[in-house]
Amino acid sequence: MPPKGQKAAVKGDPTPTPTLTLDAIKGLFKDHRQKLSAEFKLSSDEIDSKLEQYDISLDDDGQRISSLELASEHLSQRVLDLEYTRSTLQDENARLKAKVIDLDNRSCRQNTHFRVARNCREWLPY
Repeated sequence: MPPKGQKAAVKGDPTPTPTLTLDAIKGLFKDHRQKLSAEFKLSSDEIDSKLEQYDISLDDDGQRISSLELASEHLSQRVLDLEYTRSTLQDENARLKAKVIDLDNRSCRQNTHFRVARNCREWLPY
């Protein structure tokens, strides 16, 4: 009986069994190693190229972020300036409104009243 995993040889089997020599196996391993080495080198070069692209992209993003931060600080300062100006103008507006109301009240108190005599066409002060 043949060992486990092998077929029993049939008498008169016309298919020859290939015989591999140690030198043939070494040659196959050598070819395989060279192909794998070339493949690894190609993959390594591709990875290096992609990493360089990511580094460039990262640098660009860093510069964009820096410029956005500067623009944000500038806009923040402008908003603070506008808020201060608005507050100042609001106070001045309230002061001017009070002044207009006061002047209006004074003018009402200082109005001269005129009375018309019945048979006279002149205006006489009251």
